[in-house]
Amino acid sequence: MDNYKKYRGKCKIFAEEEVRKNSNLKLVKGWYYCPIWNTEEQHYWCENEKGEIIDPTKLQFPSKGMGKYKRYNGVLPCSCCKTDIKESEIEESLVHSKYIFCTTQCYSKFVMG
Repeated sequence: MDNYKKYRGKCKIFAEEEVRKNSNLKLVKGWYYCPIWNTEEQHYWCENEKGEIIDPTKLQFPSKGMGKYKRYNGVLPCSCCKTDIKESEIEESLVHSKYIFCTTQCYSKFVMG
């Protein structure tokens, strides 16, 4: 089975399993930047007490974990203007599918082009 199919969309499941097996690990939510795909994707991985990354699903990426990991800090960028929005301040009416917006103006601009 190729690694993309084996791991894609299952990073949280595999990372949680590692944490269950080793109580010194903690589950981390964030993004992974793959330099080969030139994309930043939502991702889960583990970190040990020294802050070292243990990514059980890194083989789904062609960069195999050699990209950049960025922890989620409770802030998300507007899908239009990239302004940071605290998750606690995101209005439900401005969340559409996987996109979030800081204002109705950004939503309209994004949808209408």
